[in-house]
Amino acid sequence: MRQYTGTGFEEYCRRLFISRCGSRAPKLSFEYVSESVRIVKSNATFAVPKDACVRSLRTYAGIRHTDVTGEEEYAIIKPQVIDEGFLVSAGFVDKAKPYSASNDIKSAYEAIAGNILLVRRAGMTSGNLHWLAFYASNRIHLTGL
Repeated sequence: MRQYTGTGFEEYCRRLFISRCGSRAPKLSFEYVSESVRIVKSNATFAVPKDACVRSLRTYAGIRHTDVTGEEEYAIIKPQVIDEGFLVSAGFVDKAKPYSASNDIKSAYEAIAGNILLVRRAGMTSGNLHWLAFYASNRIHLTGL
């Protein structure tokens, strides 16, 4: 099963993830700060409603335990809740692509999210690969981006 159906906006999909782990977050635009979000490239902080996001685990690299409950990252599925100035500051130049990307993320979440996450493509020689499966008490989506 293919995770994402669209093409041409993969970078926008990646940028819609809110990272909790800065060291594992290349090319991301948003960083989780308590119950608010910070744009990675600036100190601008703003709130994103939880119903505008889905729980996600962007990457399995560097995770040293199997239960990731409470450590989930988020993906924005309703970019319209973010002020347009924040979107531009975060690198969203083409205004239509965040909406296409968010719809793709939402579709993938609805199709493949669950409580037990299995790694799809594992870099077996990677020093950061510790587990091939993870658990979360909340429904979560492992993206592999």
